[in-house]
Amino acid sequence: MIDKISNIKPKRNKKLKGLTLEKLKTMFENEDLLTEKLLIYQQICYLIELTKNQLFEPS
Repeated sequence: MIDKISNIKPKRNKKLKGLTLEKLKTMFENEDLLTEKLLIYQQICYLIELTKNQLFEPS
């Protein structure tokens, strides 16, 4: 299980598409199932990576 958690990569999840980071954070905090938490975490990482790429994209 530790390997699974440590190897998580940012991934877009269709079911979580369109949710803000604030909403995802709330969902993550309220979720009890580890598998669902991992899906939410992947979406959060995806959004952060997307934002980072847009901010630091070479002109």
